[in-house]
Amino acid sequence: MKQLSDQPLLECIQRDSPKAFATLLDRYSQSLFEHIYQKIGHRENAEDITQEIFLSFWKNRMTIRVDVNGSLRSYLFGSAKYKVIDYYAQVAYEVPQMQTLDPMTEMSNESADDTLLTKELQCLLEKELNAMPDRMRIPLKLSREEELTIREIAQLLQISEQSVKNNISSALYKLRLRVKSYNAPLSISLLVHLCCHNDKLF
Repeated sequence: MKQLSDQPLLECIQRDSPKAFATLLDRYSQSLFEHIYQKIGHRENAEDITQEIFLSFWKNRMTIRVDVNGSLRSYLFGSAKYKVIDYYAQVAYEVPQMQTLDPMTEMSNESADDTLLTKELQCLLEKELNAMPDRMRIPLKLSREEELTIREIAQLLQISEQSVKNNISSALYKLRLRVKSYNAPLSISLLVHLCCHNDKLF
């Protein structure tokens, strides 16, 4: 697998090969992380951004193409460019460092104002979710509240697994956009992201 160039490697990833995806990580994750770290100067956030890029790559793998040189480097580093821009847009203010990714621990350390904001965001997201079309809302609720897998949801709704993935991804994308438009502190945004990110695509 490691001997494959990016084009056949991408084709394997598009056939849902975990080994091919692991090879992609081995090939690019370190250089991508170093590039992002050089831009933002914060190791933990650079690691988070690098992970987000590869998660996004996996979710969008069917639409990704290599560049004219047959490489995925342009796609990955192009994604990093926009992630870095987004990072600076979100942290234009002071943000306390998160000591844990456990939502319950994070909530216990928040101020009263942050707790109130969290509740407001949860209400906002619930309202946004309820306004979505059934094709997006129902799969996400089944995944988040009933903890069903993609396969179980597909069988229950009698649609393809890919359709379930696409609909959940679209719903999550809308919710995350809503969080950004609310201009919440990064710690709250991450908390909501963690609570909502239960689409079981892996």
